Amino acid sequence: MEEGNSTDPVNVENTNQTTGAEGGNEQAATAAPDTGAKQQDLESSLKDNFLNQAKESEAGDGEKPAEDDKEADKDKKEQPEGAPESYEDFKTPSGQQLDVQLSDSFKEAAKEANLSQSEAQALLDKMAPVLEKRNVEMLTRINNQWTERSRADKELSADWNRSMADIARFKDRFSVNADGSKDADIEELMSLPIGNHPGLLKLLARAGRAIGEGGFPTGSPEPKKYTPDDVYRSRS
Repeated sequence: MEEGNSTDPVNVENTNQTTGAEGGNEQAATAAPDTGAKQQDLESSLKDNFLNQAKESEAGDGEKPAEDDKEADKDKKEQPEGAPESYEDFKTPSGQQLDVQLSDSFKEAAKEANLSQSEAQALLDKMAPVLEKRNVEMLTRINNQWTERSRADKELSADWNRSMADIARFKDRFSVNADGSKDADIEELMSLPIGNHPGLLKLLARAGRAIGEGGFPTGSPEPKKYTPDDVYRSRS
């Protein structure tokens, strides 16, 4: 066997190792760029995610104060306002203003209860029907009392029918306007409970009786009426 053609196992192994090492280095060199690219992609992806999360966090932080403001406004509205320094005039549901004395008393009570204007008005709206009912009952009671007193009055009840006729006579003459129409104010007065008060009825009955007996007294002497004889007598 020729030495130049002989194959040394040691040399072959070294050669294979060298070749393998070179091949490994080539593979490593080839793999290295792929790993670096993946690393860059990963870092880029993480960076994008971080930026997106930061933007979402900023957007969320920007909306939160607005929501907090809404909640604060809501809580503020739900809290009672409290009594003002001075109340405006209260009105009943029918639109009428309260009596001055009653209004002052109600304002004082609302102030002590620390009620706002709207709360006090709402309370009055609930109380108004009861107050109106009590007023009607009170007027009815007064009207009945005065009617009973008039019927029990000695002067009026001595001849009740005549007294009513005298009152009617006076009303017919003096409760009409110049055009002959009924005066609404006088009609309203006589329709109130005061229209049944014995004092007013006696006054009207006496005046009506005086008219029926020969004229209404004026408080001054009647002017003298001259006759033709008086005139001729003064010339002679």
